[in-house]
Amino acid sequence: MLGRILIGSVVAVFVTVVVVTVAALQDRDGVPADVLAGRSPQPTPTGAVTAPTTIQPAALTRRAASRSGYDRISSAEGGWSIEIPESWVAERGNLRGAEIASFELQGADLSGNAPTADQQRIRVTLLPDYDGLSLEELGKRGALSVTSGVVEQTATTVASQPAVRTLMAGTGTPRPFDQSHLYWHLRSPYFANRVVAIDVWPATGQLRPAVDHALATFELFAPKPPSIAAISRAQAVEAVRNVLERAGRVDRIAAKLVTNHELEQGSAFGHNYTVDPDDLLWVVAATGDFASMRFGGPMPLPDASPGSPPRDRLIVNILHASTGDAFGFMSGGDGAWPAWFDALKDRAP
Repeated sequence: MLGRILIGSVVAVFVTVVVVTVAALQDRDGVPADVLAGRSPQPTPTGAVTAPTTIQPAALTRRAASRSGYDRISSAEGGWSIEIPESWVAERGNLRGAEIASFELQGADLSGNAPTADQQRIRVTLLPDYDGLSLEELGKRGALSVTSGVVEQTATTVASQPAVRTLMAGTGTPRPFDQSHLYWHLRSPYFANRVVAIDVWPATGQLRPAVDHALATFELFAPKPPSIAAISRAQAVEAVRNVLERAGRVDRIAAKLVTNHELEQGSAFGHNYTVDPDDLLWVVAATGDFASMRFGGPMPLPDASPGSPPRDRLIVNILHASTGDAFGFMSGGDGAWPAWFDALKDRAP
C-alpha cells in the first residue's frame, strides 16, 4: 500500500497509509518571490533532495510597447504577451502565468497585496483543462483566487479567440480581500489541455482604462519547447540513495522521467489543478528498510513489535527534473514494488 500528497491546494489521499510530503515548502498557489520580469529567478531553497546541476525557469521578458508609456510583457513558456503601463510590476506567476500590479508586491505585508480603489492587479494563468468544461462553466470557477457568486457572463473575444467574461461579486473573505473580480477565459490554439484565465481586481476603478488596453493587446503565440531534464537519471538516483542510506538500507532503486500529467494518470491519484501538467519529474522508487517518516509522528507497522521503531519498506521520491528540488514523497510499509511505477512510460533514454 502506498499513499501520496502533492503540493497544491488540491490534496488527495486515496489510501489509509499515512503520507508525508517533503517537497519544497512553498505555496504552489502563490506567487514565487523575487522573480521580477527582467531579473533572473532563483529557486526556493529547501532541505529536500537536490542534485548538483540546475537550470533556471524562464522569466518574463519586458520591452517597450508600441504605445508610449506602456511595456509589453511576454511569457515564452506560456505563449502569451500583454501590454501594461511601464510603471506597473510584472512577476512570473504560477502555471506559466504572471502576477501584474500597479504597485510593488514584494516586501508588502499581507494586506498590501490587495489593491486599493486606486490600484489594480491582473493575474494571467494557464489552467489545466482536464474536464472539458465550457468557457461559461470555467468562468464560474474563476481561477486561482477565491470565488463567489456570478453577477453576469458575456461572450466576447480576446486575442482573436472566443472568450467568456465573468463578473464575480466580492469573494466573501475579510477586507481588504473582499473585492469583485473580472475573469476572461479563452483557449489557446497552442495548448490542447489548457485554458487561459485572466483575473482582474478590483473589477472597477480609476485604472480600468489600463485594464481595457491590456485586454485589447493580449496576444497568443507558440510557446517555447517543453522543459528539459537538467538532472540526469544517475544524479536523481544518487541524490535519493544518499538520503535513504542515512535512514536505512536500500535493496532496490530505480528512476523514471515523466511529466506531472503522466504521473497523475499512471498512478491514478487524481488531478492537481494548481500544478503544471507538463512539468518534467523524476520518480525515484526504492525498497529496503528505512526509518519511517510519517505524517503526524511515528506509527507502528502492522507487523511491528510493541515499542519497536516504525519502519518503511517502500519510499518514492519525486524530484523536479529541471532543478532536482523535491516535489513529492510517498511511503509504504509492505515493501511491494509499485505496479504503477513499472507501467510509467520512461521519457529518458
